Amino acid sequence: MTLKREILTLQDLEEWINTNNYSFLGYSITDNFINESYGMEKNGELFQWYYTERGKKETLAYFRTEVEAVRYVVNLILNDEYKEN
Repeated sequence: MTLKREILTLQDLEEWINTNNYSFLGYSITDNFINESYGMEKNGELFQWYYTERGKKETLAYFRTEVEAVRYVVNLILNDEYKEN
């Protein structure tokens, strides 16, 4: 899949996930509830990519900018062989 437009913000990312019918059960981008899955949130001045399981959150990566964080997540989703869409 190629991107029709550049995805630069978390809002762009959420719209892209919806447009491409990816499941929000697998990703939390804008505070949607997830039980066991991946998520992105702003933590102070940084963006935090994490995995949560049974209420325990494990940080996988930090990013200084929203663009950097979004590009990372888009790449992960595009290359996730288990993604639901």
